[in-house]
Amino acid sequence: MDWESILSDDRENRSVAANVIKSKDSGVATEEEDALLQLSAGHPTMTKVLSSRLLWLQAALTFWKQSPSALVSYILRINNDALLADVIPILIKSIKDGNAIGKPISMGACLELLPALQKMLTSKYEDYISGSLDLIRTILKHWWKDLKSLHASQQNLKLGLRSRSVNGVYTSIVAMTDTLQKIATRPGKIGQKAQVVLQILKDL
Repeated sequence: MDWESILSDDRENRSVAANVIKSKDSGVATEEEDALLQLSAGHPTMTKVLSSRLLWLQAALTFWKQSPSALVSYILRINNDALLADVIPILIKSIKDGNAIGKPISMGACLELLPALQKMLTSKYEDYISGSLDLIRTILKHWWKDLKSLHASQQNLKLGLRSRSVNGVYTSIVAMTDTLQKIATRPGKIGQKAQVVLQILKDL
């Protein structure tokens, strides 16, 4: 998923909300729209939320063009789970494949995100939990060798200054074990994803 896809999804959500409101105001609505209207009785608030979300995403894109670290700082400053959930696919793609601006996201930036990801694991929204698990798994797999080296008999000299980030990422994710174990007991994909993360930790 890329930035255009994410921004387009939010524009589409705003358009749907606007059309539902327009149908209500005109007195002409289909049966499906009637059902939506029941769910969207507070439509001014819904529209405001969607507008704010799009503005956050547009600002996030601006920071992303500066550097991945600038985006992470912005995410942490906003402290909004919805924004983080929206950009997780971008972060995962950057870790796996790099990005168009040529500045890969660092392990240190991922370390800064881990408290926010841990918070998302306790969310009532499954897509937030799923996104958090996906990013945690990606971090573990991408820096597997560095993390594995923590258990070697001799510290890998190539780690250099990165050793603090490596240790921080490892200890932060290990601290999520209890939460991960609870999620792992859930049925379906959420539970399966948590089990995968736990197995990766066990194999380190």
